[in-house]
Amino acid sequence: MLFKNDKCPCGSGILLKECCIPDLSPISEKNQGYSQVNVNSGLIDNYGTRFSPIGMTTKIKIRKPQQITPQITNLLDSVRLRISEVSKFTEKFEEHIQNLDDNLHAVQYHKRQFLFRLKLLYTEEMLIYRPVTGNTIIEIDDLPLRYEFEAFITRIIATLDVFAKLVGPIVGKSSPTNGILFKYLKGNQRKKGVQEIYQVYSKNEEWILNLKELRNAVQHDGILPGFKSFEYDKGSVNYPKLNQLSTNHVCFKLWGNLIGFIEQISLVLPN
Repeated sequence: MLFKNDKCPCGSGILLKECCIPDLSPISEKNQGYSQVNVNSGLIDNYGTRFSPIGMTTKIKIRKPQQITPQITNLLDSVRLRISEVSKFTEKFEEHIQNLDDNLHAVQYHKRQFLFRLKLLYTEEMLIYRPVTGNTIIEIDDLPLRYEFEAFITRIIATLDVFAKLVGPIVGKSSPTNGILFKYLKGNQRKKGVQEIYQVYSKNEEWILNLKELRNAVQHDGILPGFKSFEYDKGSVNYPKLNQLSTNHVCFKLWGNLIGFIEQISLVLPN
């Protein structure tokens, strides 16, 4: 049983109510830090003198502080540092890291939104449900709940593909998807620096392939196989499940797998 004042199982180190199961729905959160930003930007020379070359524009990208997660930021800082140590850090690498940043935050957003709605519905159903008579099973197919879970899964696969574009050039494969990179690593294990990366991929292959099958089913068939929403059987309510596993457990497990996989790969990149 998870309580809102427990440390969040996702590994962020903060309370559950402030992390993956917030008191307010992430989609309706309004207090996101600043409401107005004044930026006085410009270029300065080595003597501190401000100048503005003709035809040059300064572009500044700002995100609201509460939309940024330290767990993700710290992970990407270590990935950026590690890549800069083992390879020439190019503008393309920085672009891929920004894309990885966006996708990790998207995964986390859909996870939080799903878990919040899961908590909300469970509380409501437990309070208002009255068991029916007879040998009857009722399954409540809550569409937003299922859609958020599907989006969570789809974004994890997208994140793995973006990460592959970071790792690929380092081992000699430009802009691969996750699946293509794994095949390349498998066929080039004798190449310098490939063996350790391949071993990490191999250890994570099972959950990634299972997740990819789910994503493909959603994209191509429009269904999420193995997903069961709230089910009432003879007066008792069963939590939503994916292949007999509680979906809140699945969410935390997949998030941990994703973060752990990126950390493991960054540590074994070749020198």
